[in-house]
Amino acid sequence: MASSKNALCHCAISIVTSHQTRQMSLMHAYRVIRGQGPQSLHRIEVPPSSLGENQVLLAVKAASLNYRDLLVAHGQMGAGEARIPLSDAAGKVVAVGSAITDFSIGDAVLPTFFPRWTDGFASEQALSLSLGGNIDGVLTTHLVVDQSALVHAPRTLSWEQASTIACAGVTAWHALFELGALPDGAHVLIQGTGGVSTWAVQLALAAGLRVTVLSGRGEGIEHMVALGHTLPSTTTPIPTGVKRCSARPAA
Repeated sequence: MASSKNALCHCAISIVTSHQTRQMSLMHAYRVIRGQGPQSLHRIEVPPSSLGENQVLLAVKAASLNYRDLLVAHGQMGAGEARIPLSDAAGKVVAVGSAITDFSIGDAVLPTFFPRWTDGFASEQALSLSLGGNIDGVLTTHLVVDQSALVHAPRTLSWEQASTIACAGVTAWHALFELGALPDGAHVLIQGTGGVSTWAVQLALAAGLRVTVLSGRGEGIEHMVALGHTLPSTTTPIPTGVKRCSARPAA
């Protein structure tokens, strides 16, 4: 995946902070009014949350967009009248609670999409809260997170690249290797050129799978061409193109 890092950055936003944490009296965030669309996004100031003994304070360095965020803005997902949007971010630890054992100041970390899902199979309780959906998300300068809802960010990725992992990256991994359980050398057809598809191509190729990308968006093709086979659906009949790419009678 290291050779394709640039492909991870296409939907990430850098977060610029203007104050040191110890001098911070207010946090800056953005809030959207559910049902009023992305044009309702506005900046707000909120007092910093108190830090519990098992919590970590992050300076958010980058956040990334998913299609889900548009649905939340239009009121088609999520809960509540107003919401700080976005679920995916990368940040630096700037303060830790007294009982923190897994993280230190200066660590690069990622908040998890479902803060209550810490291990095992996903239960109803584990999936009951999701960042940027029915609880506030990560489009803020600073964020207080439970230690159990954080993971270390890969050291080889930039802030913007790492910020795409929690939703898009994990969704792609889950589809390929949990739901799909694809064997070595399998041929996988990936639809679209968005964040999940970009991750799916890179993960599939890294796992030794053969990849065909299906897309009708000319502007999204370019960054996929370097990652695997690309089939423009507007010019090639889908069954014909997939069979040709797979070099098999049936795909």
